[in-house]
Amino acid sequence: MMHVKLEDLKFKYDGAQSYTIDGFSLEIEEGEIIALLGDSGCGKSTILRILSGLEDRVSGRIEIGGRAVLSESVFVEPEHRNVGLVFQDYGLFPHMTVEQNIVYGLKGMSKAEKKERLCEVLKLVKLEGVEKRYPHELSGGQQQRIALARAIAPKPKLLLMDEPFSNLDAGLKKKIREELRDIIKSEGITSIIVTHDLEDAEGTSDRIVSMN
Repeated sequence: MMHVKLEDLKFKYDGAQSYTIDGFSLEIEEGEIIALLGDSGCGKSTILRILSGLEDRVSGRIEIGGRAVLSESVFVEPEHRNVGLVFQDYGLFPHMTVEQNIVYGLKGMSKAEKKERLCEVLKLVKLEGVEKRYPHELSGGQQQRIALARAIAPKPKLLLMDEPFSNLDAGLKKKIREELRDIIKSEGITSIIVTHDLEDAEGTSDRIVSMN
């Protein structure tokens, strides 16, 4: 079953002479992990911004979970797309504890439900017991796993990750790649990973889409 559909997407930045994205189409099955692989400037991170709703001057059509979030007559705001996003720099709030970072996006849940989900995702990323710590007290690999925990806590329809391994030491990368793939697969979340590194793409994804 196709869970995400992108049809003939076109986008260019203000003042640009040519399109950054020109006629891009892609279909992704439910639970599939896709890697968008390409050099800097090929538009792969722009695709994530378009999917998450951070760019609105876009033509084409996007469906997520059978629901149109972008078309000629539809534009669903980012906060209503149910999309999780892991930024290249992880994007953790430095003034918040791990617990506060993770529960931040859990809307419409009771305090007890938030606590239960917090415990679930911390167990999933193997970081139980760090709830009261702040991001600066964690290693790079731990920060990345907390960013992932925060993104998957609301059970998104789609998970987007922008160069998730770029800030990690080479020695850590293989281990973290395997852990990240296992976590995503255990949750069954349809995911897109943007990377310029072929090893990152091969180590995490079910399918690689090369972008020029």
